[in-house]
Amino acid sequence: MALHQAIQRLLLIGARLESFPHVPPPKKPARLAPLFAAVEAAHQRFDQRALDYGNRYRSGFWVIYLLSAVAVLCAVLPLALGWDSPSHMFHPYARLWAICEVVIIGIVLLIYLLGHHGDWQGEWLRARTTAELTSYLPMLAPILDFDSPALEPNWYVRVFDPGQHLRTADDVSVLCGQLEPEARSCCPARGRTRNSSRITFNGRLIPWKVKGAITPGCQSSNMPCCTESTGSTGRCLG
Repeated sequence: MALHQAIQRLLLIGARLESFPHVPPPKKPARLAPLFAAVEAAHQRFDQRALDYGNRYRSGFWVIYLLSAVAVLCAVLPLALGWDSPSHMFHPYARLWAICEVVIIGIVLLIYLLGHHGDWQGEWLRARTTAELTSYLPMLAPILDFDSPALEPNWYVRVFDPGQHLRTADDVSVLCGQLEPEARSCCPARGRTRNSSRITFNGRLIPWKVKGAITPGCQSSNMPCCTESTGSTGRCLG
């Protein structure tokens, strides 16, 4: 259990929290099962990295704010207890509160510097994004044209052209290159044309830019694919 989770449980003692029902994982297309198995190890690796950095960042966030409150308490208590008065019997020990305050401020500063130098938040967000992108890679294989020369190894860039933030996702690009031989065997070449199309997903139109859209010839392959015609609407088939 991460530190921030332990703090939350401590603060929520006695609170009744509603638990959400377990949702079974979605059924994966059988034809793409080898691709899902191939990306599982990479997805788990990035997912665990995201959890580690996420817990580190959130725990540091909680500790900094709690220790900041304790530092303020150390500064106020001598005045509230009257230890600052020379006539008080504990006046010689009043400096201990100041020492504790300085030590706590030093710990807060150290945690901040460690998080800033290690880029805990950035590593967390990058690993989480990469984990999510790797988990959906197999679903892109049926709409890629592996027979045409590709200047960009990243499948997301080749299909959706999502922008610069994914063009720098080197880990995803490396994984795409490793998966391509397996994807070729899972998704054999069909007739493809170079056009922009639209697909429907759950009844909603989704515009997408693709260098090789799949034609109706793939309907007989019993695998997820998209039909296409210039200027028309394509439909995903399962």
